[in-house]
This record gives sequence, structure tokens and C-alpha cells, in this order.
Amino acid sequence: MAIILGVIGARFSTASNAEQSSNTATSNYSTTIGGLNPNPAISSSTLTFDEPGIQYQVQIVNQLGQLVFLETASNKLQLNCVDLPSGNYFIIAASQKDNILAKLQVIH
Repeated sequence: MAIILGVIGARFSTASNAEQSSNTATSNYSTTIGGLNPNPAISSSTLTFDEPGIQYQVQIVNQLGQLVFLETASNKLQLNCVDLPSGNYFIIAASQKDNILAKLQVIH
């Protein structure tokens, strides 16, 4: 399993020929989070993906591992943070191609 860390998030792939790198993805797994802005978030944050058209199941999980948000998106997703308590959250975006992990901080 290759773990590729980037500026915004991490990519987890199960491809046997995946190479580990500090800022780039392998040729088999080229979709990354294009942005998560603003972060930290007060009321909302926008999640964007670099490669349009790939369908992702987006989950937000709190530090206790509890699912607090679940939605499907392909290019951009507006995350409503108003009802989330202040704290750190993990965004897991899963597609048939790969899984991406990012960290979101909510402050009020």
C-alpha cells in the first residue's frame, strides 16, 4: 500500500505498483483534493477536486470516529460547518479510483 502525503491531504491507494512520493500522485491515481478553503472554517468550507467528473462519497468524521456528514460529490462540495462543534475533523473522499484523506478544523 502506498501512502502519498500532500500539502492538503493524503491519498491511499492499493495498487501494487504505486510509488510513494511527498507531493505527487502515481500515474494510476491522479485525482487529488484541489482545495479545502477556508481551513480553518467558521461557517462553511468548499472542497474541490483536481480531476472533474469522478464521483466521490465524502464523509466527515470527528475525532471520536463518529460520522457527522455524508454526501456524494464530483467536482466541488460546499461543507456547512455551522452545526459542527469547534474541533478537528477528518474528511474521507472515496471513489472507485482512490481514497483521499484531509483534515478540517472548525472554529467558532
